[in-house]
Amino acid sequence: MMAMNRSRPTPAAPAPAPAAAGINDDDDDDGGDDHFLTPLPKIPLPPPDPFLYPDSEAEKYPLFTTADAEMDGANDNNYKSAPCIGSIRKRAWLFIRTFRDERKFTKATYNFRMDGYSLKQINDAVIGTFQATKCQYKLNISLGYILYNAAEDRFRYHYPCMNNNGMFPLPMLVTCEDDVRKVISAIDALDPQDWVTTMRPTTAWSLRAITNVTLILFKCPPFPIG
Repeated sequence: MMAMNRSRPTPAAPAPAPAAAGINDDDDDDGGDDHFLTPLPKIPLPPPDPFLYPDSEAEKYPLFTTADAEMDGANDNNYKSAPCIGSIRKRAWLFIRTFRDERKFTKATYNFRMDGYSLKQINDAVIGTFQATKCQYKLNISLGYILYNAAEDRFRYHYPCMNNNGMFPLPMLVTCEDDVRKVISAIDALDPQDWVTTMRPTTAWSLRAITNVTLILFKCPPFPIG
């Protein structure tokens, strides 16, 4: 009896796994990987702001000249009678102004004043700081912001603080451009405005303005950026 030729069907190739969001996105269908092939833009660091409150700030944020702008004696960061944002910015100018502190060999602080909130300003600060740093480092970020309590008609400025006000539970290691992209993705996932909302003393306080972003670099001098 002639043996029957029973050929096994060729199994179908498995479908490719979906790309992780924000990692291998390629929206223009050119066959390339936009996320990894697109270099980071060149972002120069802004010059430091003057030590004293400048007239240019007063023009953008007019000041109250009445007793409404007086500070609450119980807390230097509280303000009575709903003073304008400009009065608070002037009081907290030393914290808000753009400045750098690079005096320590293994630690550097970069503070960037913000005129209105945009995620791009924070991302540009991360990129510009990376491009200005020659060695690997661990990075954490904190924000300065103004809250308002409608029930008490009171404003409060919160200055950046890494001890209990860092955006990341642990500093993120930065060794190359891909690490910078990971930091930016982490910031996007947190959403700074939502993050500030979680940091409020109580739900009675609402966010009025994000005034500055501070980057703390814990540097690793023996290891250059790769």
